[in-house]
Amino acid sequence: MFGANPTQRDGRATRNVWRRWAAVAVAVVVTLGAVAFSTWRLTRPATPWAPLGPAAGIIRALTIDSHGSHALYAGSSDAGLLVRVAGDGSWRSLPLPAGAGADVRAVAVDPRDAAIVYAATARGRLFASADRGITWRDTALPGTSIATVVFAVAIDPLDPTRVYAGTSSGAILATVDRGASWSRLEHPIGVADVVALLIDPQSHDTIYAATAGAGVGRSRDGGRTWEPMSTGLSSPTVEALAIEPHSPVVLYAATSGGGVNVADAEGTWRAAGSGLSSTVTWSLAVDPARPGTVYAGASGGHVFVSTDRGARWRALPAPSIDTVWALALDAAADVVYAGTSGRGVFARPAG
Repeated sequence: MFGANPTQRDGRATRNVWRRWAAVAVAVVVTLGAVAFSTWRLTRPATPWAPLGPAAGIIRALTIDSHGSHALYAGSSDAGLLVRVAGDGSWRSLPLPAGAGADVRAVAVDPRDAAIVYAATARGRLFASADRGITWRDTALPGTSIATVVFAVAIDPLDPTRVYAGTSSGAILATVDRGASWSRLEHPIGVADVVALLIDPQSHDTIYAATAGAGVGRSRDGGRTWEPMSTGLSSPTVEALAIEPHSPVVLYAATSGGGVNVADAEGTWRAAGSGLSSTVTWSLAVDPARPGTVYAGASGGHVFVSTDRGARWRALPAPSIDTVWALALDAAADVVYAGTSGRGVFARPAG
């Protein structure tokens, strides 16, 4: 009485068979599509670099505001500090106080408050802004003059009130109140210019200092004492430092004459592997979203990328780019930027 007749049962059976075949077909299409997409990602042609401007001399520093605005700050040799906001497409000048000089050598954005920006100049001054560069105050670095170049600024990622500055007078200066007062730290090694500073994101009392001619120094107590860290370094003239923002500790050093060197927590350096055709490297950028991926900017308009912590490198061709003095990576937007000599800033997708 309640059973279906044979015709109804056969109809349902036929429909079920068609549903199963349809499900199989969809699964096959999805699988083939995923394989095809993966193959495309591996074999797609290199994306060319896109020129972004500005009309400036040497772009010596690039810094990203990673808080959401994706503002790109550029320090130039003759146009001062400029900023480009994502989606705008134009550059805006952020004038420093009169007499500051136009040659901006380093820029840093507070990791917790994007309104706080620091700009260091080739005339011995470090300026701080609390409103994204609209107004500035001179932090009055002690022991500097117009003949001093402030090469490096590093903000403690765990305590942004702690800021460090490296200078051409061979000094490292530290503040614990965002530049209201400063103390002079023991020099890491000798009297060579301090051209790069790096704070370990896992242990903020560990600081690395790169010098032009005396290799790398390391402090494990917030800069109070230092030790040499140059064993295996292929050149004592270091131009840039980078660190992977997660464990294990992996350090990178860009050198003049020795290519890129890589070190682990033990502090022993090794030369980078194959594919890095330029021995003079000026800049580095680590991809925080892709462990083991690092970019190196070099002379002759070369940018290289390694995805295995420097064991192998490949070039990212850019025929219109001059010497790459600065690199920055916007992890959220997945874009890498290159600051050049006389040709402004270029950008391309990361990865």
